[in-house]
Amino acid sequence: MEKKSFLKVAVISVLVLGLAVGICSAEMQTVSKEGVIETASYGNGYRFDKNGWIYVHIEGAPYERGFQHGYLVAPELEEIIESMKYLTYWDIGKKWDFFC
Repeated sequence: MEKKSFLKVAVISVLVLGLAVGICSAEMQTVSKEGVIETASYGNGYRFDKNGWIYVHIEGAPYERGFQHGYLVAPELEEIIESMKYLTYWDIGKKWDFFC
């Protein structure tokens, strides 16, 4: 059972880190004000927040879609990585640095 948990964490980590590669510090203006929804865009992709949900639209070749997705959800990816650091230690007993 321990191998399955390790594999799950490893696969998720690779996917998250793969999306995070090449992401610059984004100048996103995605701020929800009362009744006003601002969008952030990159290339043909865009995102907006509505009622607590994040809507992301991406299009293009596979590489372009991956880059757009990573750029538009960069803050959420950073939060996921921080959570993975904690969960990796909790589930497996080894710190994040062991895997990275």
